Amino acid sequence: MFGFIANLKYLVLTNYWMTIDLVPHIELPILYITGSKDEIVPTKQTHKLKKASLKAREAQIWVNKGGYHNSTWDSRRAEYLSTLNKFMTDQHSESDKIRKSQKSQKRFDKASTDGAKTEEQSTEL
Repeated sequence: MFGFIANLKYLVLTNYWMTIDLVPHIELPILYITGSKDEIVPTKQTHKLKKASLKAREAQIWVNKGGYHNSTWDSRRAEYLSTLNKFMTDQHSESDKIRKSQKSQKRFDKASTDGAKTEEQSTEL
């Protein structure tokens, strides 16, 4: 039934999502989730989105074999939740590393700036 309805979506949908134009600019991690039988967003399109995610710190795709658009999360729930949990945990760990590195760089920059000011002040005397 959904296959038939999917063929009619172009007659009623007037708001198109041009996601392919947006993803090349996203720098945050992206996890694409799709079903191999998705009747709304074809799996092939999701693979194109992943490939276009050029600036994303991380881009992954999980395909639920046999999953449809609205049942992908439920039909293989344990695998779905495991994939989501791993992605979020990995990205949280990576974000922590980045934040620590940025804080360290800020301290270094501040120390360098303070050192330069001290040096300027001593040469002015």
